[in-house]
Amino acid sequence: MAAVTQSSRTFYLNNLSEYDSWDLFSIHAFGGVGKNPSNSRLLPFAKQIMANCDGNPLALRVVAASMKSNNQEKDWEDMVQKSLCTIKEKENNEIFQLVKISFD
Repeated sequence: MAAVTQSSRTFYLNNLSEYDSWDLFSIHAFGGVGKNPSNSRLLPFAKQIMANCDGNPLALRVVAASMKSNNQEKDWEDMVQKSLCTIKEKENNEIFQLVKISFD
């Protein structure tokens, strides 16, 4: 990204804690800090998706926003299975592939 913006400095951000990750995820997926889905069967999927994002704020925001207003259990289960959602061991440049989810 630095090459695209002609920046000469790279800033590395720490991943969010589990608590902060849930707050960010719930804001974008369910409309409020710490809110749970209206369909309680989605909660385990939401927690797994959040864990797969490994505290990465961009990943959390993009994935949560892509699932907002979606109450279909199958769609949440599919998101858990998507390899793009598991970023723990990916290189930083591969995170940009995650943004593609919001356009699919």
